[in-house]
Amino acid sequence: MDLMLQTRTQLSADNHGPYIVVTSYILMSVMILSTIARLRPNRHTFSEIPRFEECLILLAMTIAIVEDVLIEIGVEHGLGKPQSDINANDLVTFDKMTYISQLLYVAVLCMTKLSIIIFIRYIALAKWAAISCRVLLYAVGLWGISAIIASAFRCKLPSPWETATDRCIDQTALDDFIGVFNICTDFLVFVIPTMIVMNVQTTNQKKLIVIAAFATRPIASAANVVQLYTLSRDFDPLNRTQSAYVPTLWMQVVLNLSVITACIPSLQPLLTNLHSGVMDVTVHSESLTPSVVDTWNNRMQLSSHWKMPRTKRAGMEDYSGRGGTTTGDGTEVVELEERV
Repeated sequence: MDLMLQTRTQLSADNHGPYIVVTSYILMSVMILSTIARLRPNRHTFSEIPRFEECLILLAMTIAIVEDVLIEIGVEHGLGKPQSDINANDLVTFDKMTYISQLLYVAVLCMTKLSIIIFIRYIALAKWAAISCRVLLYAVGLWGISAIIASAFRCKLPSPWETATDRCIDQTALDDFIGVFNICTDFLVFVIPTMIVMNVQTTNQKKLIVIAAFATRPIASAANVVQLYTLSRDFDPLNRTQSAYVPTLWMQVVLNLSVITACIPSLQPLLTNLHSGVMDVTVHSESLTPSVVDTWNNRMQLSSHWKMPRTKRAGMEDYSGRGGTTTGDGTEVVELEERV
């Protein structure tokens, strides 16, 4: 059995499937290490319950691993080989693996995006940023649900994985809907925190470090662009096992990079650049109320090990019980100090 499996997945001029397997497992290793690095610094004890966005990352990582394994099974049953060399049973298995992996792919994209938006919401003190994050959360949630439903029923029952029939919806339109929305929202996921950080009064070096962390997100979008291009250029329904090789390779890149880039902004060294020492954050005086200050303190305690001990509003009492500063133009300076 092992010899037969090795023969079926052996790299050759007519079988490029092993390239997908190697790429998937290399990226999967990086993905797992990134997830561990993302979660471990925030754990006081192993029994501590993960926060919601951390649960999303864990679930996304688990689903991504399952999807990588399904793609390997697809390779074993013909992915990357000419369809004329594939028997009927292998072709059915290939179609099923492709069908399930597409559903898992969309789920991973949705969960990683929700996780990073929730993280951005924790650091979003300005009202416009909080509203933007909330709208983006709803939009991504609706997109994820609709994309999964459309992918699940892309062909008529009882065999929705049989795409080589006239009983299916427009596959190109569905792929474009998933990919284009993913790319556009990734751009927003980069722009919103960049605008937040640009209003933080700190050194340009620290700003660039934090912005660069969120700038890794468009890397996954760039891979998504390449995937959509190769899908429209290369895919042939009459030779789908071989023509799906390059688009599937890029799909695996997008899948794993989505998890990796969702972990990078919340790594502890980057949180240190954002919250450690004394950092001045200016907000307009009309947007800072006692409830906003309390919300900010709660978010900092939830998202990391930092707190805000000092704030002051012009013409109002000091809500934290300690002194702060107010600039001449009516804006306020909030100082963040590391909690010992």
